[in-house]
Amino acid sequence: MKYSIVFLVLSAVALSTAKAAEVGIINGSATMAFDLPTLLGQSPLNSLDAAFGITETRDQLLNLPGNNPSSSLNWNLNPVGTPSPTGRQIQGTTLTIDPGNVLGTWGAGSDIGAFLTGGEQIGFGGMTRWTLDPGIPGVLLFGDWGLRYSPTRTGTFAGGTTNVRSGLVLTSNIDFLNATFADIGNANISVTGNSLSITGDLLVSDAMIALGFPSSNLGLDAGDFNLTATLVPEPTSLALLGLGGLLVARRRRSTSRTRRTLAPVGLAAAALLAVSTAGATASVLPNTTTNGVGYMTYDRAAWATLAPSADYYDIHGNPTGASGPTADVDGQRWMFPDRFEGTGWVAAAYPSDYLTALPDFPLAQPVGGFAMPVNTYGINSFAANHKITDYNSTTNPNGWIGLGGSLRATSDFNEPGASVWWEHLAVREDPGDSIWKIYATSGPGQGSLFELRNVTTETVAGNLHLSGDYVFGNTDWLQFFQDANGHLDTDAVLGHIEIVPTPEPSVATLLLASSCIAVLRRQRVK
Repeated sequence: MKYSIVFLVLSAVALSTAKAAEVGIINGSATMAFDLPTLLGQSPLNSLDAAFGITETRDQLLNLPGNNPSSSLNWNLNPVGTPSPTGRQIQGTTLTIDPGNVLGTWGAGSDIGAFLTGGEQIGFGGMTRWTLDPGIPGVLLFGDWGLRYSPTRTGTFAGGTTNVRSGLVLTSNIDFLNATFADIGNANISVTGNSLSITGDLLVSDAMIALGFPSSNLGLDAGDFNLTATLVPEPTSLALLGLGGLLVARRRRSTSRTRRTLAPVGLAAAALLAVSTAGATASVLPNTTTNGVGYMTYDRAAWATLAPSADYYDIHGNPTGASGPTADVDGQRWMFPDRFEGTGWVAAAYPSDYLTALPDFPLAQPVGGFAMPVNTYGINSFAANHKITDYNSTTNPNGWIGLGGSLRATSDFNEPGASVWWEHLAVREDPGDSIWKIYATSGPGQGSLFELRNVTTETVAGNLHLSGDYVFGNTDWLQFFQDANGHLDTDAVLGHIEIVPTPEPSVATLLLASSCIAVLRRQRVK
Protein backbone atom coordinates (compact mmCIF):
# COMPACT_ATOMS: atom_id res chain seq x y z
CA MET A 1 0.00 0.00 0.00
CA LYS A 2 1.34 3.47 -0.92
CA TYR A 3 0.14 6.77 0.52
CA SER A 4 0.15 9.73 -1.83
CA ILE A 5 2.52 12.65 -1.17
CA VAL A 6 -0.34 15.07 -0.58
CA PHE A 7 -1.62 12.87 2.25
CA LEU A 8 1.85 12.65 3.77
CA VAL A 9 2.09 16.43 3.77
CA LEU A 10 -1.26 16.65 5.52
CA SER A 11 -0.11 14.00 8.00
CA ALA A 12 3.02 16.00 8.72
CA VAL A 13 0.97 19.09 9.46
CA ALA A 14 -1.23 17.06 11.80
CA LEU A 15 1.79 15.63 13.57
CA SER A 16 3.33 19.04 14.05
CA THR A 17 0.35 20.07 16.14
CA ALA A 18 -1.43 17.01 17.55
CA LYS A 19 1.56 14.81 18.40
CA ALA A 20 3.96 17.35 19.85
CA ALA A 21 3.08 16.24 23.38
CA GLU A 22 3.35 12.51 22.70
CA VAL A 23 6.10 10.19 23.87
CA GLY A 24 7.75 7.10 22.48
CA ILE A 25 9.18 3.95 24.05
CA ILE A 26 12.90 3.52 24.58
CA ASN A 27 13.04 0.08 26.23
CA GLY A 28 11.14 -2.38 28.40
CA SER A 29 10.01 -5.97 28.62
CA ALA A 30 6.89 -8.13 28.43
CA THR A 31 5.97 -11.28 30.32
CA MET A 32 3.46 -13.90 29.21
CA ALA A 33 2.47 -16.41 31.90
CA PHE A 34 0.50 -19.22 30.26
CA ASP A 35 -2.16 -21.17 32.13
CA LEU A 36 -0.97 -24.47 30.65
CA PRO A 37 -3.71 -26.70 32.15
CA THR A 38 -6.27 -24.50 30.41
CA LEU A 39 -4.40 -24.15 27.12
CA LEU A 40 -3.36 -27.77 26.82
CA GLY A 41 -6.86 -28.91 27.63
CA GLN A 42 -7.95 -27.48 24.27
CA SER A 43 -7.43 -29.14 20.93
CA PRO A 44 -5.04 -29.13 19.15
CA LEU A 45 -2.22 -28.10 21.57
CA ASN A 46 -0.45 -30.89 23.47
CA SER A 47 2.62 -29.29 25.11
CA LEU A 48 4.74 -26.13 25.25
CA ASP A 49 7.85 -27.71 23.75
CA ALA A 50 10.31 -24.82 23.38
CA ALA A 51 10.83 -21.06 23.68
CA PHE A 52 13.35 -18.98 21.73
CA GLY A 53 14.59 -15.42 21.37
CA ILE A 54 14.96 -13.25 18.27
CA THR A 55 18.13 -14.69 16.72
CA GLU A 56 17.06 -18.14 15.52
CA THR A 57 15.99 -18.71 11.92
CA ARG A 58 12.65 -20.28 11.15
CA ASP A 59 14.34 -23.58 10.26
CA GLN A 60 16.06 -23.57 13.66
CA LEU A 61 12.77 -22.86 15.41
CA LEU A 62 11.35 -25.99 13.83
CA ASN A 63 14.33 -28.29 14.23
CA LEU A 64 16.21 -27.39 17.43
CA PRO A 65 15.57 -29.76 20.36
CA GLY A 66 12.87 -28.88 22.87
CA ASN A 67 14.14 -26.90 25.88
CA ASN A 68 11.42 -27.48 28.50
CA PRO A 69 10.55 -23.80 28.96
CA SER A 70 8.84 -22.25 31.93
CA SER A 71 5.17 -21.40 31.54
CA SER A 72 6.16 -17.78 32.30
CA LEU A 73 8.25 -16.23 29.52
CA ASN A 74 9.86 -12.79 29.43
CA TRP A 75 11.16 -10.93 26.37
CA ASN A 76 12.68 -7.49 25.79
CA LEU A 77 10.87 -4.92 23.68
CA ASN A 78 12.26 -4.52 20.15
CA PRO A 79 13.22 -1.15 18.64
CA VAL A 80 12.33 -0.38 15.03
CA GLY A 81 14.92 -1.92 12.71
CA THR A 82 15.61 -5.03 14.81
CA PRO A 83 16.93 -7.53 12.22
CA SER A 84 14.79 -10.51 11.27
CA PRO A 85 16.48 -13.91 10.85
CA THR A 86 15.57 -15.86 7.72
CA GLY A 87 11.90 -16.82 7.68
CA ARG A 88 10.86 -14.50 10.52
CA GLN A 89 9.18 -11.11 10.93
CA ILE A 90 10.59 -9.50 14.09
CA GLN A 91 8.19 -6.74 15.16
CA GLY A 92 9.61 -3.33 16.03
CA THR A 93 8.03 -0.84 18.46
CA THR A 94 6.35 2.04 16.62
CA LEU A 95 4.00 3.34 19.33
CA THR A 96 3.86 7.00 20.38
CA ILE A 97 1.21 8.05 22.91
CA ASP A 98 -0.10 10.84 25.06
CA PRO A 99 0.65 9.54 28.60
CA GLY A 100 -2.65 10.98 29.77
CA ASN A 101 -4.67 9.20 27.10
CA VAL A 102 -2.88 5.98 26.15
CA LEU A 103 -5.56 4.17 24.17
CA GLY A 104 -7.04 7.37 22.80
CA THR A 105 -3.76 8.19 21.05
CA TRP A 106 -2.69 4.64 20.15
CA GLY A 107 -2.89 4.34 16.33
CA ALA A 108 -5.54 1.68 15.72
CA GLY A 109 -5.16 -1.33 13.44
CA SER A 110 -7.70 -2.83 11.05
CA ASP A 111 -9.67 -5.65 12.70
CA ILE A 112 -10.74 -8.60 10.54
CA GLY A 113 -11.38 -11.14 13.28
CA ALA A 114 -8.55 -13.65 13.08
CA PHE A 115 -6.15 -10.92 11.91
CA LEU A 116 -5.37 -7.38 13.06
CA THR A 117 -3.32 -5.47 10.52
CA GLY A 118 -1.54 -2.13 10.65
CA GLY A 119 -1.67 0.51 13.35
CA GLU A 120 0.98 1.30 15.97
CA GLN A 121 2.42 -1.47 18.10
CA ILE A 122 4.79 -2.53 20.83
CA GLY A 123 6.99 -5.29 19.40
CA PHE A 124 8.78 -7.85 21.57
CA GLY A 125 10.43 -11.33 21.56
CA GLY A 126 10.50 -14.13 20.97
CA MET A 127 8.97 -17.45 19.89
CA THR A 128 7.07 -20.40 21.35
CA ARG A 129 6.80 -23.88 19.86
CA TRP A 130 3.88 -26.18 20.66
CA THR A 131 3.44 -29.87 19.93
CA LEU A 132 0.03 -31.07 18.77
CA ASP A 133 -2.38 -33.76 19.87
CA PRO A 134 -1.52 -37.36 18.95
CA GLY A 135 -2.35 -38.07 15.34
CA ILE A 136 -1.75 -34.47 14.25
CA PRO A 137 1.71 -34.17 12.64
CA GLY A 138 4.01 -31.18 12.98
CA VAL A 139 4.19 -28.30 15.46
CA LEU A 140 2.73 -24.81 15.80
CA LEU A 141 4.82 -21.66 16.19
CA PHE A 142 3.50 -18.54 17.89
CA GLY A 143 5.61 -15.45 18.43
CA ASP A 144 7.37 -12.40 16.99
CA TRP A 145 4.75 -10.58 18.99
CA GLY A 146 3.14 -7.24 18.23
CA LEU A 147 0.82 -5.65 20.82
CA ARG A 148 -1.74 -3.64 18.84
CA TYR A 149 -5.00 -1.82 19.46
CA SER A 150 -8.43 -1.78 17.86
CA PRO A 151 -11.42 0.04 19.39
CA THR A 152 -13.71 -2.54 17.78
CA ARG A 153 -12.31 -5.24 20.07
CA THR A 154 -13.71 -4.01 23.37
CA GLY A 155 -16.35 -5.43 25.69
CA THR A 156 -17.18 -9.11 26.01
CA PHE A 157 -17.07 -11.63 23.17
CA ALA A 158 -20.43 -12.32 21.56
CA GLY A 159 -21.53 -15.69 22.92
CA GLY A 160 -18.25 -16.07 24.82
CA THR A 161 -17.10 -15.61 28.39
CA THR A 162 -17.75 -12.56 30.57
CA ASN A 163 -14.10 -11.45 30.45
CA VAL A 164 -13.90 -7.85 29.18
CA ARG A 165 -11.60 -7.01 26.29
CA SER A 166 -9.60 -3.79 26.39
CA GLY A 167 -9.05 -3.34 22.65
CA LEU A 168 -5.41 -4.41 23.04
CA VAL A 169 -4.57 -7.51 21.02
CA LEU A 170 -1.46 -9.68 21.01
CA THR A 171 -0.67 -10.64 17.41
CA SER A 172 1.57 -13.50 16.32
CA ASN A 173 3.64 -12.87 13.20
CA ILE A 174 5.19 -16.16 12.19
CA ASP A 175 3.72 -18.03 9.17
CA PHE A 176 0.33 -16.33 9.53
CA LEU A 177 1.16 -12.63 9.85
CA ASN A 178 -1.03 -10.44 12.08
CA ALA A 179 -2.87 -13.43 13.63
CA THR A 180 -4.87 -12.48 16.76
CA PHE A 181 -3.30 -14.86 19.28
CA ALA A 182 -4.90 -13.30 22.38
CA ASP A 183 -7.02 -10.33 23.37
CA ILE A 184 -5.82 -8.55 26.51
CA GLY A 185 -8.76 -8.67 28.90
CA ASN A 186 -9.55 -7.08 32.26
CA ALA A 187 -6.66 -4.73 31.57
CA ASN A 188 -5.02 -2.16 33.83
CA ILE A 189 -3.11 0.56 31.95
CA SER A 190 -1.18 3.21 33.87
CA VAL A 191 1.64 5.73 33.44
CA THR A 192 3.75 6.68 36.45
CA GLY A 193 6.50 9.16 35.73
CA ASN A 194 8.19 7.87 32.58
CA SER A 195 7.03 4.27 33.05
CA LEU A 196 4.12 2.66 31.15
CA SER A 197 2.51 -0.43 32.68
CA ILE A 198 0.01 -2.73 30.96
CA THR A 199 -1.33 -5.79 32.77
CA GLY A 200 -4.23 -8.10 32.01
CA ASP A 201 -5.40 -11.57 31.08
CA LEU A 202 -4.58 -13.48 27.91
CA LEU A 203 -7.98 -14.29 26.41
CA VAL A 204 -8.39 -16.96 23.75
CA SER A 205 -8.92 -15.10 20.48
CA ASP A 206 -10.29 -15.63 16.98
CA ALA A 207 -7.16 -17.08 15.39
CA MET A 208 -7.02 -19.79 18.06
CA ILE A 209 -10.65 -20.71 17.36
CA ALA A 210 -9.76 -21.02 13.66
CA LEU A 211 -6.97 -23.42 14.65
CA GLY A 212 -9.35 -25.77 16.42
CA PHE A 213 -10.15 -24.42 19.90
CA PRO A 214 -13.84 -24.96 20.74
CA SER A 215 -15.77 -21.84 19.74
CA SER A 216 -17.39 -21.80 23.19
CA ASN A 217 -13.96 -20.96 24.63
CA LEU A 218 -13.66 -17.66 22.78
CA GLY A 219 -12.58 -15.20 25.47
CA LEU A 220 -11.41 -17.89 27.90
CA ASP A 221 -8.74 -16.71 30.37
CA ALA A 222 -5.59 -18.63 29.36
CA GLY A 223 -2.90 -16.73 31.26
CA ASP A 224 -1.54 -13.37 32.38
CA PHE A 225 0.20 -10.54 30.56
CA ASN A 226 2.51 -7.91 32.05
CA LEU A 227 4.39 -5.22 30.13
CA THR A 228 6.52 -2.35 31.42
CA ALA A 229 8.13 0.26 29.17
CA THR A 230 10.27 3.35 29.65
CA LEU A 231 8.85 6.41 27.89
CA VAL A 232 10.93 9.09 26.20
CA PRO A 233 9.76 12.46 24.78
CA GLU A 234 9.02 12.32 21.07
CA PRO A 235 9.86 15.77 19.64
CA THR A 236 7.97 16.99 16.60
CA SER A 237 11.17 17.04 14.53
CA LEU A 238 11.71 13.32 15.17
CA ALA A 239 8.12 12.54 14.29
CA LEU A 240 8.50 14.38 10.98
CA LEU A 241 11.80 12.63 10.29
CA GLY A 242 10.09 9.29 10.82
CA LEU A 243 7.37 10.37 8.42
CA GLY A 244 9.98 11.17 5.80
CA GLY A 245 11.38 7.69 6.27
CA LEU A 246 7.90 6.31 5.79
CA LEU A 247 7.66 8.12 2.47
CA VAL A 248 10.96 6.65 1.32
CA ALA A 249 9.89 3.17 2.40
CA ARG A 250 6.55 3.47 0.65
CA ARG A 251 8.22 4.66 -2.55
CA ARG A 252 10.65 1.75 -2.49
CA ARG A 253 7.82 -0.72 -2.06
CA SER A 254 5.82 0.71 -4.94
CA THR A 255 5.92 -0.94 -8.36
CA SER A 256 5.83 0.46 -11.87
CA ARG A 257 2.06 0.40 -11.98
CA THR A 258 -0.03 3.17 -10.44
CA ARG A 259 -1.90 2.13 -7.30
CA ARG A 260 -4.68 4.13 -5.69
CA THR A 261 -4.96 3.99 -1.94
CA LEU A 262 -6.59 6.23 0.64
CA ALA A 263 -4.78 7.65 3.64
CA PRO A 264 -6.67 8.11 6.91
CA VAL A 265 -6.27 11.92 6.75
CA GLY A 266 -7.23 14.66 4.34
CA LEU A 267 -10.93 13.88 4.13
CA ALA A 268 -11.68 16.39 1.39
CA ALA A 269 -8.88 15.05 -0.81
CA ALA A 270 -9.97 11.47 -0.06
CA ALA A 271 -13.54 12.22 -1.07
CA LEU A 272 -12.35 13.81 -4.32
CA LEU A 273 -10.14 10.82 -5.08
CA ALA A 274 -12.96 8.39 -4.35
CA VAL A 275 -15.21 10.19 -6.85
CA SER A 276 -12.54 9.96 -9.53
CA THR A 277 -11.90 6.21 -9.09
CA ALA A 278 -14.94 4.50 -7.64
CA GLY A 279 -17.10 4.86 -10.74
CA ALA A 280 -20.14 6.76 -11.88
CA THR A 281 -23.44 6.93 -10.04
CA ALA A 282 -26.70 7.06 -11.95
CA SER A 283 -30.03 8.25 -10.57
CA VAL A 284 -30.70 6.88 -7.09
CA LEU A 285 -33.96 8.28 -5.76
CA PRO A 286 -34.69 9.17 -2.12
CA ASN A 287 -35.68 6.26 0.14
CA THR A 288 -34.45 3.63 -2.29
CA THR A 289 -34.29 0.20 -0.61
CA THR A 290 -33.02 -3.11 -1.95
CA ASN A 291 -34.23 -6.63 -2.71
CA GLY A 292 -33.79 -9.22 -5.42
CA VAL A 293 -30.66 -11.24 -6.12
CA GLY A 294 -26.94 -10.55 -6.29
CA TYR A 295 -24.96 -12.26 -9.05
CA MET A 296 -21.19 -12.65 -8.61
CA THR A 297 -18.79 -13.87 -11.29
CA TYR A 298 -15.03 -14.42 -11.08
CA ASP A 299 -12.23 -14.20 -13.64
CA ARG A 300 -10.27 -17.40 -13.10
CA ALA A 301 -7.14 -16.20 -14.91
CA ALA A 302 -7.06 -12.93 -12.93
CA TRP A 303 -7.33 -14.74 -9.59
CA ALA A 304 -4.67 -17.24 -10.64
CA THR A 305 -2.07 -14.61 -11.59
CA LEU A 306 -2.75 -11.82 -9.08
CA ALA A 307 0.82 -12.29 -7.83
CA PRO A 308 3.45 -12.91 -10.54
CA SER A 309 5.17 -15.66 -8.53
CA ALA A 310 4.90 -17.45 -5.18
CA ASP A 311 6.61 -19.88 -2.80
CA TYR A 312 5.22 -23.35 -2.16
CA TYR A 313 4.27 -24.39 1.41
CA ASP A 314 3.30 -27.71 2.94
CA ILE A 315 0.19 -28.46 5.01
CA HIS A 316 1.85 -27.09 8.16
CA GLY A 317 2.79 -23.78 6.53
CA ASN A 318 6.44 -24.77 6.17
CA PRO A 319 8.17 -23.58 2.99
CA THR A 320 9.17 -26.48 0.75
CA GLY A 321 12.02 -24.51 -0.80
CA ALA A 322 10.31 -24.48 -4.20
CA SER A 323 8.87 -21.43 -5.93
CA GLY A 324 7.65 -20.53 -9.36
CA PRO A 325 5.62 -18.23 -11.59
CA THR A 326 1.85 -18.19 -11.37
CA ALA A 327 -0.37 -19.17 -14.29
CA ASP A 328 -3.93 -20.28 -14.94
CA VAL A 329 -2.93 -23.93 -15.05
CA ASP A 330 -3.21 -26.69 -12.47
CA GLY A 331 -0.49 -26.45 -9.82
CA GLN A 332 0.34 -22.79 -10.50
CA ARG A 333 -2.78 -20.84 -9.52
CA TRP A 334 -2.08 -18.20 -6.85
CA MET A 335 -5.69 -18.33 -5.65
CA PHE A 336 -9.05 -19.61 -6.79
CA PRO A 337 -12.55 -20.12 -5.35
CA ASP A 338 -13.23 -23.80 -4.80
CA ARG A 339 -16.47 -23.87 -2.81
CA PHE A 340 -19.66 -21.80 -2.67
CA GLU A 341 -22.48 -22.09 -0.14
CA GLY A 342 -25.88 -20.39 -0.21
CA THR A 343 -28.53 -19.24 2.24
CA GLY A 344 -28.40 -22.39 4.39
CA TRP A 345 -24.74 -21.97 5.40
CA VAL A 346 -24.15 -21.36 9.14
CA ALA A 347 -20.38 -21.55 9.74
CA ALA A 348 -17.28 -23.39 8.58
CA ALA A 349 -16.13 -26.10 11.00
CA TYR A 350 -12.42 -26.43 11.70
CA PRO A 351 -10.60 -28.37 10.44
CA SER A 352 -13.01 -30.35 8.22
CA ASP A 353 -14.36 -27.43 6.18
CA TYR A 354 -10.93 -25.83 5.79
CA LEU A 355 -9.07 -28.88 4.46
CA THR A 356 -8.94 -29.08 0.68
CA ALA A 357 -8.76 -32.57 -0.76
CA LEU A 358 -6.34 -33.08 -3.63
CA PRO A 359 -6.54 -32.62 -6.50
CA ASP A 360 -8.43 -29.34 -6.06
CA PHE A 361 -9.68 -27.29 -8.98
CA PRO A 362 -11.34 -23.88 -9.47
CA LEU A 363 -15.07 -23.85 -8.87
CA ALA A 364 -17.19 -24.00 -12.02
CA GLN A 365 -19.46 -20.96 -12.03
CA PRO A 366 -23.00 -21.06 -13.39
CA VAL A 367 -24.06 -18.90 -16.31
CA GLY A 368 -24.59 -15.38 -15.02
CA GLY A 369 -22.59 -16.01 -11.83
CA PHE A 370 -23.30 -17.33 -8.36
CA ALA A 371 -26.80 -16.28 -7.29
CA MET A 372 -27.08 -14.79 -3.79
CA PRO A 373 -30.56 -13.64 -2.72
CA VAL A 374 -30.73 -10.32 -0.87
CA ASN A 375 -31.61 -10.81 2.80
CA THR A 376 -34.67 -9.13 4.29
CA TYR A 377 -35.00 -6.08 6.53
CA GLY A 378 -35.47 -6.39 10.29
CA ILE A 379 -35.12 -10.17 10.50
CA ASN A 380 -32.67 -12.72 9.14
CA SER A 381 -34.54 -14.88 6.60
CA PHE A 382 -31.55 -17.16 6.02
CA ALA A 383 -29.51 -19.48 8.25
CA ALA A 384 -27.81 -18.04 11.34
CA ASN A 385 -25.05 -15.43 10.98
CA HIS A 386 -26.20 -13.90 7.68
CA LYS A 387 -26.18 -10.09 7.60
CA ILE A 388 -29.63 -8.47 7.79
CA THR A 389 -30.26 -5.81 5.11
CA ASP A 390 -30.75 -2.22 6.35
CA TYR A 391 -29.75 -0.05 3.35
CA ASN A 392 -31.84 3.05 2.59
CA SER A 393 -30.52 5.73 0.24
CA THR A 394 -31.86 8.50 2.50
CA THR A 395 -31.89 7.28 6.10
CA ASN A 396 -29.02 4.76 5.95
CA PRO A 397 -26.96 5.20 2.75
CA ASN A 398 -24.04 3.26 4.27
CA GLY A 399 -26.27 0.41 5.39
CA TRP A 400 -25.74 -3.25 4.62
CA ILE A 401 -27.09 -5.26 1.72
CA GLY A 402 -26.94 -8.79 3.12
CA LEU A 403 -26.45 -11.60 0.60
CA GLY A 404 -27.11 -15.32 0.88
CA GLY A 405 -23.68 -16.53 -0.12
CA SER A 406 -20.35 -17.69 1.37
CA LEU A 407 -17.14 -18.42 -0.52
CA ARG A 408 -14.04 -20.53 0.16
CA ALA A 409 -10.77 -19.81 -1.64
CA THR A 410 -7.53 -21.76 -1.77
CA SER A 411 -4.17 -21.82 -3.55
CA ASP A 412 -2.05 -24.29 -5.48
CA PHE A 413 0.96 -22.93 -3.63
CA ASN A 414 -0.24 -24.03 -0.20
CA GLU A 415 -1.92 -27.41 -0.35
CA PRO A 416 -3.45 -29.45 1.01
CA GLY A 417 -5.32 -27.76 3.82
CA ALA A 418 -4.77 -24.14 2.84
CA SER A 419 -8.04 -22.29 2.47
CA VAL A 420 -9.84 -19.22 3.72
CA TRP A 421 -13.57 -18.81 4.25
CA TRP A 422 -15.34 -15.54 3.44
CA GLU A 423 -18.68 -16.13 5.07
CA HIS A 424 -22.06 -14.41 4.75
CA LEU A 425 -21.16 -11.87 2.10
CA ALA A 426 -22.64 -8.39 2.06
CA VAL A 427 -22.22 -5.14 0.14
CA ARG A 428 -22.22 -1.57 1.36
CA GLU A 429 -20.71 1.83 0.65
CA ASP A 430 -17.87 2.23 3.15
CA PRO A 431 -18.61 5.34 5.27
CA GLY A 432 -14.86 5.95 5.68
CA ASP A 433 -13.99 6.44 2.02
CA SER A 434 -17.35 6.35 0.15
CA ILE A 435 -16.30 3.29 -1.88
CA TRP A 436 -18.66 0.37 -2.42
CA LYS A 437 -17.11 -2.83 -1.10
CA ILE A 438 -17.84 -6.54 -0.70
CA TYR A 439 -17.47 -7.82 2.87
CA ALA A 440 -17.31 -11.11 4.73
CA THR A 441 -19.45 -10.41 7.80
CA SER A 442 -18.84 -13.36 10.12
CA GLY A 443 -16.26 -15.96 11.09
CA PRO A 444 -12.47 -15.60 11.35
CA GLY A 445 -12.27 -14.15 7.82
CA GLN A 446 -14.61 -11.22 8.36
CA GLY A 447 -13.63 -7.84 6.96
CA SER A 448 -13.61 -5.97 3.67
CA LEU A 449 -12.68 -8.22 0.73
CA PHE A 450 -12.96 -6.24 -2.49
CA GLU A 451 -13.51 -2.69 -3.69
CA LEU A 452 -15.97 -2.05 -6.51
CA ARG A 453 -14.85 -0.12 -9.58
CA ASN A 454 -16.81 1.15 -12.60
CA VAL A 455 -19.86 1.29 -10.33
CA THR A 456 -23.32 2.22 -11.58
CA THR A 457 -26.30 2.58 -9.27
CA GLU A 458 -29.91 3.42 -10.06
CA THR A 459 -33.39 3.05 -8.63
CA VAL A 460 -35.64 0.47 -10.31
CA ALA A 461 -39.18 0.19 -8.98
CA GLY A 462 -38.06 1.69 -5.67
CA ASN A 463 -35.09 -0.67 -5.23
CA LEU A 464 -31.37 -0.39 -5.86
CA HIS A 465 -29.80 -1.77 -9.01
CA LEU A 466 -26.04 -1.87 -8.48
CA SER A 467 -23.35 -3.09 -10.87
CA GLY A 468 -19.56 -3.02 -10.62
CA ASP A 469 -16.26 -4.80 -11.15
CA TYR A 470 -14.36 -5.88 -8.04
CA VAL A 471 -10.65 -5.55 -7.21
CA PHE A 472 -8.65 -5.99 -4.02
CA GLY A 473 -7.97 -2.24 -3.89
CA ASN A 474 -7.22 -1.11 -0.34
CA THR A 475 -9.25 -3.56 1.73
CA ASP A 476 -8.64 -5.44 4.97
CA TRP A 477 -7.77 -8.62 3.11
CA LEU A 478 -5.47 -6.80 0.72
CA GLN A 479 -3.50 -5.64 3.78
CA PHE A 480 -3.14 -9.25 4.91
CA PHE A 481 -2.17 -10.63 1.50
CA GLN A 482 0.16 -7.73 0.76
CA ASP A 483 1.98 -8.30 4.06
CA ALA A 484 2.51 -11.93 3.08
CA ASN A 485 3.31 -11.35 -0.60
CA GLY A 486 4.12 -7.67 -1.19
CA HIS A 487 3.66 -7.74 -4.95
CA LEU A 488 -0.03 -8.08 -5.75
CA ASP A 489 -1.80 -6.23 -8.53
CA THR A 490 -4.32 -4.36 -6.39
CA ASP A 491 -6.16 -2.94 -9.41
CA ALA A 492 -6.63 -6.18 -11.34
CA VAL A 493 -10.33 -6.80 -12.06
CA LEU A 494 -11.16 -10.14 -10.44
CA GLY A 495 -14.81 -10.35 -11.41
CA HIS A 496 -18.16 -8.62 -11.46
CA ILE A 497 -21.09 -8.26 -9.07
CA GLU A 498 -24.59 -7.08 -9.87
CA ILE A 499 -27.56 -6.69 -7.55
CA VAL A 500 -30.70 -7.06 -9.65
CA PRO A 501 -33.89 -5.89 -7.93
CA THR A 502 -37.23 -7.64 -8.14
CA PRO A 503 -38.86 -7.88 -10.64
CA GLU A 504 -35.78 -9.20 -12.39
CA PRO A 505 -34.98 -8.42 -16.01
CA SER A 506 -35.61 -11.25 -18.44
CA VAL A 507 -32.99 -13.93 -18.92
CA ALA A 508 -32.37 -12.59 -22.41
CA THR A 509 -31.62 -9.15 -20.98
CA LEU A 510 -29.17 -10.54 -18.42
CA LEU A 511 -27.40 -12.62 -21.05
CA LEU A 512 -27.18 -9.59 -23.34
CA ALA A 513 -25.73 -7.50 -20.48
CA SER A 514 -23.20 -10.23 -19.69
CA SER A 515 -22.18 -10.37 -23.33
CA CYS A 516 -21.72 -6.59 -23.43
CA ILE A 517 -19.60 -6.72 -20.26
CA ALA A 518 -17.44 -9.45 -21.79
CA VAL A 519 -16.93 -7.41 -24.98
CA LEU A 520 -16.01 -4.30 -22.98
CA ARG A 521 -13.50 -6.29 -20.90
CA ARG A 522 -11.88 -7.72 -24.02
CA GLN A 523 -11.60 -4.21 -25.44
CA ARG A 524 -10.18 -2.95 -22.15
CA VAL A 525 -7.56 -5.71 -22.12
CA LYS A 526 -6.58 -4.91 -25.69
